[in-house]
Formats: sequence, C-alpha cells, structure tokens
Amino acid sequence: MTSYALYLGCIGPLRYPDIENSIRLTFKELGIELVDMEGATCCPAPGAGFKNFDELAALTVSARNISIAEELGLDVMTFCGGCQGSLNWANKLLQSDPERKSRVNEILSEMGREYRGTAKVKHLVEVVYEDIGVDRIKKIANDRLEGFKVAVHYGCHVLRPYRVEELDDPEKPHMLDDLVKAWGAESLEFPEKHTCCGAGGGLFANDRDLSLSIMRKKMVQIKELEADMLIDICPFCHMQFDLGQMQLREKGEDFSTPVFYYNQVLALLMGFDRNKVAFIENTPRDEVIRRILATERA
Repeated sequence: MTSYALYLGCIGPLRYPDIENSIRLTFKELGIELVDMEGATCCPAPGAGFKNFDELAALTVSARNISIAEELGLDVMTFCGGCQGSLNWANKLLQSDPERKSRVNEILSEMGREYRGTAKVKHLVEVVYEDIGVDRIKKIANDRLEGFKVAVHYGCHVLRPYRVEELDDPEKPHMLDDLVKAWGAESLEFPEKHTCCGAGGGLFANDRDLSLSIMRKKMVQIKELEADMLIDICPFCHMQFDLGQMQLREKGEDFSTPVFYYNQVLALLMGFDRNKVAFIENTPRDEVIRRILATERA
C-alpha cells in the first residue's frame, strides 16, 4: 500500500471538513494510506508574506512540519495550493543550501527536532494522477458525467514558480483537466482559466473589493460557458469561489456556479454520502449533486 504523511493545513479542516472527509474516504477506498502528522502547524501561509519579513522563521516553520513526516519515514501530501507552495519552497531551498539548513537545524534543535531533507512534498493532484491514475478514475466514473461542462481551477502555488513545483506545465497544465475528463465530463477552455482566484497575496483579508473583482472576471467567463460546476484543488481557492459568489449575490449580481474540490465529486461517484463529503456550502450545489447521483441509477 502506498502511504503519505497527510498535511492538513488550516482552511481545509477548519472551514471545509467535508473536503478533508472526501479525501480520507476516497484515498482509503483506492488503497492510499494517509498518516496524520501529529503536531503539525501552519505551513506558514504564503499570502501572509511571512517569508518576505523573516525568511529564516518561515523556513524553520516549514522545516519543522516536514521533519514530522521524516520521522514517519513518509513523503508529505498536501491538498492546498498555498501549503504546497510554502512547504515545497522550503524543502527545495534547504535541500540545496547547506548553510540555510544548518541555521534552521540550530533553531529546531531547541525543540528536539531535526530537518534532514529526505522527504518529498507532493500535492494531491500529483498523487491522484500518478499513484491512482487516469485509467482507474475512468473505470470508477464509467462516463457517468458525460454531458457535464466543468471549469477547472489549478490555482497559483501548485504550478508556480515552476523551478520549485515542476509538477505540470505552468502555462498549459493538463493533470486536473485529464482527471476531470476521466469522469466523462468536458473540461472547458476560457481566457481566465489559469489566472489567480483573487484570494492570494493577502487580498482576501486586506482588500476584499479588489479580491472579488479578480474572481469576478473569471466567474463571468465560467457563467457565459454555462459550466455545470467549478472544480478546484485548494481549500483557500475553494473558499474564495464559494463564499465570494455569495458576496457578489449580496451585491445584486447573479453568480451561482456550484463549487467542488476534486475529491468531493470523486467521492459522490464512488457512492459516499453527500452529507459526509459535500455538505458545507455558501453557493448551493443541491441540483448538480442530484444530477450526479442520478447517473448511478441511469
């Protein structure tokens, strides 16, 4: 059985535990063991600008988290773009810079910890794509979502900077598109497909109007294409689209595209209870969930 140290991050378990549930349930069923990282903390969040103010502190926090996985003898799996960006940035930098690594370990030694640089940091989309595979997803879905139009959102930190992530083509990524097409669905193309959701860089908390305006540009195009749903792979992006559309509706605008994390739809296709894997929402999803579940009976 393939095993990973599961790095939860903050927003997933705190704001969208149904996303976490969908990941745990689908991975267990598909033979991927997820081992909890006891004592893990914030990554720290890239949007807070932590590493710009105190790089050593940011590296130390990330290294401490990675050292927990190293003790378990496992690679890290993240399911948040920001967590992936922070942990992988620190891991790659420390692996290539003995002086920084030594300074970080001086601090960690005061906590009885050591960063060795032996673990990889992988995002969930890479694990699904490489360890589970598109063909297996196809067999699970059996083309049940044929006719569904899906807008996918990769997010920024999963793809960029490329010299750190090296996961997919940052200009023309395909992994998430391929995994959505494996359901039988159409993955839509549109000009704003690979732009930021608008939440990053501290905008979500510090300039909500600008944050929403960035998101709105993307959602206008998704709405024009009559997408049945938006699929993301980051709880922070998920919160932006889910909560942000509600906030635009409160301003009198009509935005109501259902938003799902990839594993939430996968869990529904695998027969898991929507009240466990897709129950927290600010933008309603009942109708599209009914359509997804109806394909099982068709």
